[in-house]
Amino acid sequence: GRFFAKQIAADARIVAEENTEPRADALSLSGRWLHQHEFNDEASEILAEAIRTYRGCEPKNQRQRDELQRSLASTLAYQAETLSAIGRWSEAEGAARECISIRQRVLEPEDEWLITNARSILGAAIAGQERFQDAEPILLDADKKLRSSILVPAENQRRSGERIAGMDEAWGKPE
Repeated sequence: GRFFAKQIAADARIVAEENTEPRADALSLSGRWLHQHEFNDEASEILAEAIRTYRGCEPKNQRQRDELQRSLASTLAYQAETLSAIGRWSEAEGAARECISIRQRVLEPEDEWLITNARSILGAAIAGQERFQDAEPILLDADKKLRSSILVPAENQRRSGERIAGMDEAWGKPE
């Protein structure tokens, strides 16, 4: 699996033209797979390349620009989680903040939960920097909103709860 994901990234670099959406999509997919299987050092490198590639793309119209921005925001969210997993909290915070900013501009109302999910990721990155009083309201608000929506996948709700538990543990707060 790990070899396969890295091979997809390598193939994307060879086959797809530089700064094209297909190349960025293939790199993003490879980085996501590596993150999901906890190969976070490799994932962060490939996701960073995907982000650079998305930023270099030149969309032909507004629809394409919005789609590109949605893909970039999704990749930034995975990058924020990946950077958090390897303790690069400040960088994770920056990626999460950029993701939120993009999502606020381009998402439809029914996708509001994606902004809230990115806020949960942001809260975890802030907590990782031991800024617990700043992180707590962000994490608690995001968790409440994620758990109250039927549109949110159970996996995202579970991870939101894990982020709060991780903060509480690091902060030394009882459950």
